[in-house]
Parts: sequence; structure tokens; C-alpha cells
Amino acid sequence: MGGTPKLSIVIPAYNEERRIKKTLIKYHNYFSEKYDDDFEMIVVTDGCKDGTPNVVREFSREFPHVKHLNFARRLGKGGGIIQGFKIAEGEMIGFVDADCGAEPKEFDKLIGATRFKDGAIGSRWLNRSLVKTKEPFLREVGSRIFYLIARTLFGLTYKDTQCGAKVFRKQVVKDIMNKIYLTGFTFDLDLLYRMKRKNYEIEEVPISWKHQEGSKLNFGKIAPLAVISALELRVLESRFKVLMKSPAVSYILNCIAEGNDFRISHSTQQF
Repeated sequence: MGGTPKLSIVIPAYNEERRIKKTLIKYHNYFSEKYDDDFEMIVVTDGCKDGTPNVVREFSREFPHVKHLNFARRLGKGGGIIQGFKIAEGEMIGFVDADCGAEPKEFDKLIGATRFKDGAIGSRWLNRSLVKTKEPFLREVGSRIFYLIARTLFGLTYKDTQCGAKVFRKQVVKDIMNKIYLTGFTFDLDLLYRMKRKNYEIEEVPISWKHQEGSKLNFGKIAPLAVISALELRVLESRFKVLMKSPAVSYILNCIAEGNDFRISHSTQQF
């Protein structure tokens, strides 16, 4: 791969030993055929307790344009993506979940939309007929609650802020990546809110999606933490941000961090 690649795909992977290789093969085969070697895949493993780093390491040795970043400490989904953003060189930079809920051809739809906008995000709610396998009932209810929070508190009108397939122009990513505060489940909300404040035009695109069993997300645990983190972000971006200096508030936020809805201040020591 010579010069600046056209596309960078960041894939965060936490304890995905059983699924990550299948995803890497699918995405590598699809985009190597379309772009030849003019693209890169950046896989970020963090705090894994299984063999995920070994699987990715071996794959990256076979395909030089597949880069691997490994961190000893858990960074959270967003924390991993941000680390990938930092080294991404593509004219377009995107990220996708490690479970391959969105097939490469669906991710490619977002790339096409980005040619006319500043970015594009996949949506499982614009056209429900495209969802091959729906998520469990409680997760779908949680998604709708989170949609109301995103719309009410942040003015985001997207139907699906949390879909794990997004693509943006390079300058958009580089402009906002160091301003992102939340690096856990609510990372996407923070990301899109920063882009909204910068007046970037992001299109929401309906994509075919298949819920994959074996998710590492404990919805019962993460849902209340995600709501609190969203409220935290809203306070930080308001005239009431002085409240964040309160010892009581600091204690609550530390509890959130320990509950795995990570904030950007967490260590990112790489190995």
C-alpha cells in the first residue's frame, strides 16, 4: 500500500476470539477486491482475557495493511476506536463492530453516502424490514429510550445513534476525536454530538443488520450507566458544568467509570 489509503476501517475487539477472524476475512476480502491494497484495517484489542490478540496478530502478519493495536487495560469500545482514529490515514475513516452485524456490502453503502456528506451512519430503525435478526426485546426498548435521550438532551434527530457502523471524512474525525469525553457504550452519542456542534452534515442510512448471539454487552448493567453518562455529558456541555467539581458528583462518576462506561481519562498504555 503506497501513499494515502482511500479508506481506514477501525474494528474494536474485546474477547472476540471466536468471531473476529470471520469478520476480518469478510471485510478484507470485500475491500481488497474493491480497493486492491488502497485501504487499511485497524483492529484494536484491549484488556482481552481470551486469545483475541493472538488471532488478530497472526492475521495482521499475513496481511500487512491490517494493523493491530493491543492494550493491556480495558479502554471501552469508544476508547479503542479513538486509538484507531489516531493512526488512521484514510481519506475516509469508519468503524464497525467485531461481530459482523453489518456485512461489508452494507458498510460500503455508508462509504457511498460519505462522498456527498461529511459522514454517514448505519441505521437499524429507518427501515425495519432490513433487520434480518432483531435484538432481544429489552435491548430494543433500551434503544428507543436512548433515542429519546439523544433527541431531548442533545437535539440529535437520528433514529439510531448506537448502530456499530459509521464512516466519516478524515478531516471530520481528526477535528473532533480529541474532544470526545465518553468512551464506553455512550461513545457514539458523544461523537455525533460533537459533529453536530461543528455543523457537519451526517446522513443516516438504512442498512441490513443481523443481531449476533454472544454479545459481551450486559444490557441490564450498562443501561443505567449509559443514561447517567449521557446526563453527565449534557451537564458538561452546559452552564451547570461547575457541578462536576462537587465531591459527591465526582464519587458518582468514579462509580460509573468502575462500571465500565469508560471516560477518556483512562490509561491507554499499549503493548
